Amino acid sequence: MYDIFYVSKGAISNSAWEEFKGRYPNAQKLENVKTFEEVRRRAFTKMFWVVWDYVLVDPNFNLDYRVPKWDEEYVHVFKNGEYYDGICIFPKHARIS
Repeated sequence: MYDIFYVSKGAISNSAWEEFKGRYPNAQKLENVKTFEEVRRRAFTKMFWVVWDYVLVDPNFNLDYRVPKWDEEYVHVFKNGEYYDGICIFPKHARIS
């Protein structure tokens, strides 16, 4: 399992956080995030999930995907319902600007 971060540029509503945390109990809430580096520093796993707080996660979406070894150097963006809208797995070594 990879670390899971629920990320916002501002404050996260308590109801949104409680709903997300109910589905993903190991998730961490990160508010007032300005840079990718702030998220990356908090990760303990070699890859980590990022879900932005404005994304409505499809009820059928599952965060148990494991990245194949040969794809661990890439950022992976996932389809959430009909759209690729902000659910990603990042490699910890990634440098995003």
